[in-house]
Amino acid sequence: IVWVNLGVVGGDGETSGVDCLLRAIALDETCADAWEQLGALGGVPGDEEYEPSRCFAKSIEIGGRSKAMTWCALGIRGGGVVRGTKRTAIHCLEEALELHPERAYEWFKLGVSGGGTVGGAFCSRKVCHENAVANAEASKSSASRELRDHDAWGKLGEPSARLLGVNDAWFHLGTEGGGRVRGVASTAAECFAHVLAAVPACAASWHMLGLEGGGTVRGTTHTAATCYEK
Repeated sequence: IVWVNLGVVGGDGETSGVDCLLRAIALDETCADAWEQLGALGGVPGDEEYEPSRCFAKSIEIGGRSKAMTWCALGIRGGGVVRGTKRTAIHCLEEALELHPERAYEWFKLGVSGGGTVGGAFCSRKVCHENAVANAEASKSSASRELRDHDAWGKLGEPSARLLGVNDAWFHLGTEGGGRVRGVASTAAECFAHVLAAVPACAASWHMLGLEGGGTVRGTTHTAATCYEK
């Protein structure tokens, strides 16, 4: 546990975070947390046994406490082999959502991947983004916790700007033409206006609102032309 904790904080000044985690694994190959964190740090370059996807798969096989999050991390990496079976990125995200269907980020990632099957039902791109919005709205009070969780996977090449916030979710629902969230229908224009009400400087949302012919943001109606000027 000591070596794992040192690895998580980047080492002790003399031993790197990766080397700390390798020591933890050398002492106990069944330490799921060590494998998980080693994958998050990028594994060991040039060593197939410690390649990030393999590290995440190993953690899942052992039964790590953050298994849903580890499935998501494996999905972001494009999938991998778990217990002898090749799992695609979509399979990994489906597994994560089966374990924790309330996580907005995983719904978003499944949506941009084209959709998938959760709870026995196929969820289209739009349905995934509807669920992402609904869950992001519901977890506003715990948003900082969710962002800290995903900060752990910063080494995966997943830019911090892609960490899902409620406005990201609304934006992507807008790109799907809008949808229904908790029984309330929103057009694409209303989705982009929702983002702009919170983030007035979002140029991408102004552009998309312009493509929709304009709309109302915080009580002010904007034409397509004024949107493009923004």
